Amino acid sequence: MGSNDRIEFVAPRQRNRARLQLAIFTIAAMVAIAATTPSRADCVKSTEIKVQEWPGDIYNLVPWVADAEGLFHQHCLDVKFIPLVGGPPAISALVSGALDLANQAPDVNMRPRSKGVDVRMIANMYAGHWSALMAGNQAVLPHVKDGYPAIMQDLVGKKIGVTVLGGTTEAYMRSAFEGAGLNGSSATYVAIGGLATAVPALEHGVVDAEMLGGAGPEIAEAMGVGKIALDYRIRGVGPKSVQALWGATLGWHAYGPFIDQNPDAIASFTAANNEAISFIKDPKNRSEIYAMISKHMTMPSGVADPSATLQRIIDVNTNLLGIGVSREAIDGWNAYLVSLNQIPAPIPYDEIVWRTGRP
Repeated sequence: MGSNDRIEFVAPRQRNRARLQLAIFTIAAMVAIAATTPSRADCVKSTEIKVQEWPGDIYNLVPWVADAEGLFHQHCLDVKFIPLVGGPPAISALVSGALDLANQAPDVNMRPRSKGVDVRMIANMYAGHWSALMAGNQAVLPHVKDGYPAIMQDLVGKKIGVTVLGGTTEAYMRSAFEGAGLNGSSATYVAIGGLATAVPALEHGVVDAEMLGGAGPEIAEAMGVGKIALDYRIRGVGPKSVQALWGATLGWHAYGPFIDQNPDAIASFTAANNEAISFIKDPKNRSEIYAMISKHMTMPSGVADPSATLQRIIDVNTNLLGIGVSREAIDGWNAYLVSLNQIPAPIPYDEIVWRTGRP
């Protein structure tokens, strides 16, 4: 140390004062930065997304909860619900721009994809099957007690309701016959639409049985207009080709050009969707979810205990939810659709499932 070097002594009190001033300055700077940086719930601009809504049905469980919990808003999305029943019409709506996201099973995506229509799955909702075959009270089913595949011989020659002709529920029924060693065309298929028209069709004998999804099975039973003859929602029930689909049975699909132009919005929607599924599956939130869904779903007048029926519907469907589209499920869908001659060859997973939908 040279003779000109100076040694300065800083008293403890001065050091403490300096530290305090530095801390105050740091906190003030952080507050200023936070004030100028929008939080997820304080978006500079929200992106509008038009999504398919199945009128009055539990298929909307995840988006309804995401909306009620403010998850879409937190991810800077302005979600508009567009009522639309059926699969093929939803794909047409995606291509035309009337919809941005369709709430459908993977096969609704894969059939047009095999013909060159750029439709991709961007998020999963249901891992388990969501449908059951309901038989009308007038249907004679001597083998119902024997389960599948014996029950199928009782359905030969019957009129069986499906949501739309050529859709997922018709494919499920054809596969049920074929898995039992019968012709897939053993029944007459009748388009009965969604929940509002499907239950009356069973009640008034328009069909002998119908493949119902969503809230349909529980409502039909609660109204006393039918009984479950084949419940795909129970793992291990039904033909092996349909069991192989577990892992991805209902999710969100979008048109390729829309995804390419709005990748951030797609990622945000998927994040909100997955957060909603986690929230729904947490048992401590069940009472809150009952209250949320009761605002969207009104039980028909013929239901003796509406509250208990609604809770049963929510419980059943909650157990079917899952995040991420598994490769195994898409392998199952490929094999299934090829066997039905609905696609000419398997479609690669990465072409069907956009990166946001992958586990």
